[in-house]
Amino acid sequence: MHFLPTIALVLAGVLLLTGCVNPGLKTQPVKGKTYTAELVIPEHTGALHRTRFVLAGWVERMHFRQRNQNVFCRGEIFPYGRRSKQLVYGCATEFMPSLVLQEPAKRRRFERALKVGVGVIEQRRNYKPDCKKVTLFPWTIEHDGDRIIYRQVCPPVEGYAYRLTVTVTTSPQSSAIDEQFLLENTGTRDLTCSQFVHPFLPHSEKSFYLLPRLRDGVPDFTPTPVPQKNSPEVDILSKDIPEGANFVTAYPFGLQRPCLTIRGDHPLEKSHLWVHQSPKVFAVEPFHRIDLKPGQSTNWSWNISTDPPPVPSK
Repeated sequence: MHFLPTIALVLAGVLLLTGCVNPGLKTQPVKGKTYTAELVIPEHTGALHRTRFVLAGWVERMHFRQRNQNVFCRGEIFPYGRRSKQLVYGCATEFMPSLVLQEPAKRRRFERALKVGVGVIEQRRNYKPDCKKVTLFPWTIEHDGDRIIYRQVCPPVEGYAYRLTVTVTTSPQSSAIDEQFLLENTGTRDLTCSQFVHPFLPHSEKSFYLLPRLRDGVPDFTPTPVPQKNSPEVDILSKDIPEGANFVTAYPFGLQRPCLTIRGDHPLEKSHLWVHQSPKVFAVEPFHRIDLKPGQSTNWSWNISTDPPPVPSK
C-alpha cells in the first residue's frame, strides 16, 4: 500500500489550491467594490505557529465577485518535513531579517531573535522560517468606520523597542484593501530591516507575473509566464526598477482573468518572484527598506487591489 502516502499528498495539494483547507485562524469579513474578503483577527492562539508573518492586516482570502473565485491559496506546506511547516494562505506581510539577540536559545542550532510585528522567537540558524515562539507581543484593536487600527508595543529587549500601528481601510466604493504602517523606534538601538508583502497564489500553466524592470535602460512592463519547473527565484533590485513603478502584479488564472496588484506609496527596495512546485504556489513580493535610529519613526502603505497594473501609457 505504498501508494497511499502519494495519494494523501496529491489530495493535500488539491485541497490547498481549491481553498478547502481551514487554516484555523479567526477572521472578520470585509467588502469592496469588486471583492469580498476575510481579515485575520490577530490573536496568538491556535495550533499554527505565529512566528513569521504579521497577523494585523493579514488577508486570509479575497474573492473576485465577478467570478466568486478566491485569488489566494489556503493551507500549509512542509517543504523539508513535518518540522518545517509553512503557512501558505492569503496575503501577509513580514519583517526580515529578524534582529538576533545575545541571549542564547534553549535548543541547539537555534538562535534567539526579535521579530518585528511578532515578538521574541527562536529561529533555526540555517533555515529562518523554522521558528518557535518565546514571547509573542499582543495586539490591540480599534474600529473606526471603514478603518481597523491595530497596535502592538514591543517592550525593551536588549536595547530594542518599538511601537507598530497598522491601519487597514476598506470601502464598498473601492476595489482595494489599503494597509498603512507606522513604525516608531522607542529603543536605544537602530532598527534595520525590510518589510515585504507575501501573497500565496495558485500556480498553473495559465499563471503570469509582472515585475516592472529596466532592460537596457528601457522600462519593460511585459507579463511573464510563471515557471512551471524549478528555476532560480527572480530579484529586481531598486536600480533596475523604472522610476515610479512601485508595484507588482500577478495573473493567477490567466491574462484575460482578474489580476492582483500590490502597490506601495514609496520606491521599492526590490521586487521578487517566489515559486513553489509541490504544491504549485507562487508569489510576487514588493519590498520596503527600513532604517530607523532611536527616536525616529517612518510610515508607508501597501494597496492590495483587483485593479490592472498602473502601466504608463506609451
